[in-house]
Amino acid sequence: MHSRTRILLIILSVSLNVAFVTAWGMKTLTQTARAARPQKTVCMPDSSCRIWCPLHRALGTTAEQWRSLEPLQRDFQTASATLGTTADSLRGQLMDLLAEPQVNPVAIEAKEGEIGTVQQRMQRLVVNHLLEEKRVLNATQQTTLFAMMRNNGGCVGHAGIMSGEQTGCQKNHIRNDRK
Repeated sequence: MHSRTRILLIILSVSLNVAFVTAWGMKTLTQTARAARPQKTVCMPDSSCRIWCPLHRALGTTAEQWRSLEPLQRDFQTASATLGTTADSLRGQLMDLLAEPQVNPVAIEAKEGEIGTVQQRMQRLVVNHLLEEKRVLNATQQTTLFAMMRNNGGCVGHAGIMSGEQTGCQKNHIRNDRK
């Protein structure tokens, strides 16, 4: 009887983890696919906009602030992409373990631990990045940044940061596309 309870708890745990990993994976895949598509309405690093990040344009970042923020932004994007790739690989490995005919709960738990470690590293990366940005932004910009994060579920990146409102060269790109 005790053995059956343990097996049921393992199955429940695995099921919940699969649901979580699937939801997170779908969100990540959607964001990755969206980011991979060229977007005519968003300035990218190689565009003619001085401040290519829509978030920082929305915050009213000055040219002087941007000189400090741009290297931080580029480093953050590189590091988060690397961690994202690692997380994707680990999630795939977890799915492979779950799909095996003979499920190995110990291997699954170990893989979950690896995924958790990557998630912690990503969280630490985000927190450190926000603290670095906070040192450069003024009090009003900081208030706006954190309000945007609260109101947009933490998504303040290149897509959907202003609830459809376009700023700076986003408008110029749309105007130029319609000509």
